[in-house]
Amino acid sequence: MSFIALNTEAFELRHILSRLKQHYLLVLGVLFIVYGAFMFALPDISGVEKGVMIRIQGYGKKNLEKFVSPSSRDFVLSSKLPKHVTGAIIVSEDEDFYTHNGISMDEILAAAQFDLKYHTLKHGGSTITQQVVKNIYLTGERKFSRKIVEALTALRLEKKLSKRQILDYYINIAEFGPGIYGIRNASAFYFDKQPEELTPQEAAILAVILPKPKARGRALMELEEEEFQPQRVKHLLARMKKQGYITG
Repeated sequence: MSFIALNTEAFELRHILSRLKQHYLLVLGVLFIVYGAFMFALPDISGVEKGVMIRIQGYGKKNLEKFVSPSSRDFVLSSKLPKHVTGAIIVSEDEDFYTHNGISMDEILAAAQFDLKYHTLKHGGSTITQQVVKNIYLTGERKFSRKIVEALTALRLEKKLSKRQILDYYINIAEFGPGIYGIRNASAFYFDKQPEELTPQEAAILAVILPKPKARGRALMELEEEEFQPQRVKHLLARMKKQGYITG
């Protein structure tokens, strides 16, 4: 091979590498701008351990605000509940709660496959931590950008709070039916009990309400306990027992 040919090939290689470097820098620049934009949009989570303001929807569909604090007398601590009560919620909503860092890649991928298949953004794939973030800081709008903010904030929240603190917030702010927020209100409304008194069956029923609180909450109001989502409740109880949340 001649000297001229070698020089030509070297020049072409340098040209290709230069173009690749330009594209690489361009991609990095775009990612940096996008990352900066999302970081700027992230909610302020400082002071979250002391209490949070949540938006709730009353019976008249009027949005109200309520301050929820671990120091409040009516705040339910997950550590004070029977393990079948917290277990029902964890098994139903987020089985990997104690092992993930705020987001679950398996759930995200499953949700993405569902959404791509059915051309929708309805399948959430949200962990308990992400749901806490959504209920405290974000709106219910289904946008891809909101899901990114939700995921990034969930990662930050896991560094700010312990798993127990996150679960405490979840059971106190989750919607269990139209205008029914928190496990204390749900236990009293549906079963006339304190959450500490719930049976495994009752705990499973409340957990089954969570994915569709308004529709399933209304259904439970109209049905006898044994008639409400019998297959889902039975399946959840079996999973709870398998994972050690129900003994005997």
